[in-house]
Amino acid sequence: MNKQNMNNSDYLKSVLLEIANESKHIFPVMMPIKDIQSKKIIGYEFFIRSEVSEISIPEKLFKKAIQYNLTTAIDYACFKICLGSSEKVIADKYFINILPETLMTIPPERILKDITAYWPFEQYCLEISEIHMIDNPLYLLDTVNALKVNGIQIALDNVGFGKTCLDNLIILKPDIIMISRNCTVGIGSDIFLQDKMKMLIKVINALDIKNIIVEGIETIDDLDYIRELPVKHAQGFIWGKPVKCKM
Repeated sequence: MNKQNMNNSDYLKSVLLEIANESKHIFPVMMPIKDIQSKKIIGYEFFIRSEVSEISIPEKLFKKAIQYNLTTAIDYACFKICLGSSEKVIADKYFINILPETLMTIPPERILKDITAYWPFEQYCLEISEIHMIDNPLYLLDTVNALKVNGIQIALDNVGFGKTCLDNLIILKPDIIMISRNCTVGIGSDIFLQDKMKMLIKVINALDIKNIIVEGIETIDDLDYIRELPVKHAQGFIWGKPVKCKM
């Protein structure tokens, strides 16, 4: 593909089509999730980066994917690349993002078949971002249950980013809640964030969801504050930025 002979819009469309059809232009990275007290790594989250600057991070990539009606195809290509990379990493748990739209479109049997090629189902957790949920989450329930009954865990990601919907928590009954970095960055000295975090944890505990991962830990002050809460696991730049996976 010669970018010099194309306008930027046509070039990006061609790139997106190659991502969807051939998994080109993207590569997986991973970040550890740690036990807050022991600092032991309990798993790795896998996600995507691109060498193409306009779509270098997932937020940019999926903004363009929506524009060209390629969201599901690109998301599942990203999912499979991350899944393949997990084979080369020894861990107790592998966390991989997947969009609600993809879960709505791709049959659970296909997802299970693709995972079968790698580690046991019980070692995988699929992260569904609350940011991308569409109204009532009942449309995801059959797929989520089909995955859970086979041992795959479901995490609801980015909880607290905006107005958290109780329906998402009550109906989907996720195994794990991942609290957004928007609730965390600066929490060591921010009374509003501290109150918000305590309220979120109370709601999650009231729904009998035991596993919480706090995202976005970047400073010692924030980590020290989180250590005092009834939360076991966290993730953030304090332990290093995402690293490129082996392909």
